[in-house]
Amino acid sequence: MADADPISTKHLLVELRDVNKETRRSAVMKLGMQGGEIAIRALIDVVQNPYEDLIVRGRAAQMLGVLGDNRAVDPLIRALNTPGYQPQLYAAEALGKLGSARAIAPLLEVANDPSRDKIRSAAKIALTKLGWQNDVVEPAASAPEDHPPQPERVAEKI
Repeated sequence: MADADPISTKHLLVELRDVNKETRRSAVMKLGMQGGEIAIRALIDVVQNPYEDLIVRGRAAQMLGVLGDNRAVDPLIRALNTPGYQPQLYAAEALGKLGSARAIAPLLEVANDPSRDKIRSAAKIALTKLGWQNDVVEPAASAPEDHPPQPERVAEKI
């Protein structure tokens, strides 16, 4: 990838601070397509900004997956637990593209969480891309406390 045009990058960074969320949404996509060091750092900042529009955060996560820089792994893992559908969905997809084994445990947590139905399939696909071979299995229902599970007894041979 060629180095990003510094004038264009500067203009996009200004747009990223615009009050209009549509302008910020567009700027995130353009930064992701342009790439470069400054774009990666700006997109990581957007993904981590709890006050940013959720669609802007989601698109930033998506573009971090496109850019493929491993510095985005930890911010994307944290994005799996942010409010909103898009940041979580695109963070899961991006983690699958980045290929870091650090993402397996957080993605398993998402894939096994029945309350996160909308992003479970994205987490499962990401796990497959990361080489996870085991089936993602729902956690077993807990046993009633007054009847704890008993170990199976093995008959002794006489």
